[in-house]
Amino acid sequence: MSTGIIRVSSRITQGYIAFLKGFLRVLAFSLGVAGISALITLPLWYWATNGRTSFTIAVLIVCATGFLVLLTKHIGNSINDLRSQGLSTASILILPMKRIVKVLATLILIYLTLIVFGSVSLLAGIACALLSIGLIGFLFFAQR
Repeated sequence: MSTGIIRVSSRITQGYIAFLKGFLRVLAFSLGVAGISALITLPLWYWATNGRTSFTIAVLIVCATGFLVLLTKHIGNSINDLRSQGLSTASILILPMKRIVKVLATLILIYLTLIVFGSVSLLAGIACALLSIGLIGFLFFAQR
């Protein structure tokens, strides 16, 4: 009977020890993450509060670089996909140019509409806005 009690108490002790080890691992991991986060965040925070202009420029450069990397990858994948579909190099280059022209035309129409709203009259601005909405719809949705 004493061996049964010893065996049960040994299992209970091993269970608590395993639980305590797991808890300590989680605690150590959490403290490690918090420490690494502090090592990264605190210097950036100090830089952001004391050197606003340089920090802003650095963040914009990092964001622009990331955007350009993603854009370059996307363009490369798109060109490879279009070549595999049998399109020529000229037709591959014309497709983005059409999109750019559509976006520029849209921006010009919006700009002209705002000018009409601001300088001519409200009624002319509404008419120009409705015309612009129709033209933008035609540019993007009428032709495929």
